[in-house]
Amino acid sequence: MPRVLSFMATGSFDGEVEGINDLQAAAEQTHGPGDYRPNIPVSCWSFRLMIGFGLLAGLISVLGLWFTRRRARSVPRWFYPAAVAGLITPFACSPCSTAPSR
Repeated sequence: MPRVLSFMATGSFDGEVEGINDLQAAAEQTHGPGDYRPNIPVSCWSFRLMIGFGLLAGLISVLGLWFTRRRARSVPRWFYPAAVAGLITPFACSPCSTAPSR
C-alpha cells in the first residue's frame, strides 16, 4: 500500500523514510565514528518470539474458556500445569519487543 510506511514513520503521507545506511551516516556525523546500526536478525527474531508467546497466551486462555464453559464437569489434567506455565507468557514476551543495545 503506497505511502503507508511514510505515514507510520513520520505521521505524514508525504514524509521521507530513511534507510539504515542513511541513519548510520547521520549518527556518525552526530556522535562520531562507530557502528550505530541495529542488529536486524535479533530484532526480527525477538519480534517473532514475542508474537509466538502472545499467541500461546491467547490459545491457553481460549482453551481454558472452552474447558470451563462446556457441559462436561472435568477439565483435562494436563491443562492445569499448562495454565500455570501460561501465566508467564505475557511477561516472557514483553522483553522480546526490544532488541538489546550494543
